[in-house]
Amino acid sequence: MGTEIAAKLREALARRQVTQAELGKRVSISTSQISLYLRGKRSMSLDEFNSICAALELSADEVFSQAFLLTSGRQSSSTGLSRTG
Repeated sequence: MGTEIAAKLREALARRQVTQAELGKRVSISTSQISLYLRGKRSMSLDEFNSICAALELSADEVFSQAFLLTSGRQSSSTGLSRTG
């Protein structure tokens, strides 16, 4: 689910027209670390995730929910199962 979370954060960054460098300054994380997080190459701590969400004016719960739905949909389609309910 890490890559789905990273994708949601990248989308928010683009929508808000915030650069990785600007985000890094807002949350006191280096630009290179932000880049790794946003590409799903490195895991972030819960505190870092919450800080990034707050800096982008996102609900952490919403990001998790959307990432979970992406993951669930991909797993269902790859197994041939459909989601119900």
